[in-house]
Amino acid sequence: MSRPPLVPALSRLREPATFYAVGALNTAVDLALFALLSRALAVPYLIAQVVSYGAGAADSYLLNRAVTFRRCGRPPAMEAVRFALVNAASLLAATAVLFVAHGLGGLALLPAKALATGAGALLNYGGNRSWVFGPAPGAPPPGGRPRLARRA
Repeated sequence: MSRPPLVPALSRLREPATFYAVGALNTAVDLALFALLSRALAVPYLIAQVVSYGAGAADSYLLNRAVTFRRCGRPPAMEAVRFALVNAASLLAATAVLFVAHGLGGLALLPAKALATGAGALLNYGGNRSWVFGPAPGAPPPGGRPRLARRA
């Protein structure tokens, strides 16, 4: 029995690896702005969360659309609405984790923010990959040709 080639397996990792690399940049924007607002400017932490998350989300849309997913087949306005909905759900989840970890659980603010960011990232990738930037019904798959079924 032969093993599948390594190159196709590695190529499947490109998309999630790129998503999380872009996410690292977005997270840096989010965390830096959050720290500035909540620590230096004394903005209440839940308001700082919404503002900093929004800045990271804007960066995320632009980079993921251009670099990570590079395909969709949907009109950009529909894609943007879907992106906003996925990010609203991710923001709600991350804010709930932040509130529970810091507000109720007493975890220090920045570690709680890091925990919340990780929770939001998991929801965000799934929503973006499958619903926002996934192929539209009837759109050709990446590369423009239908995939052929492999024989066993």
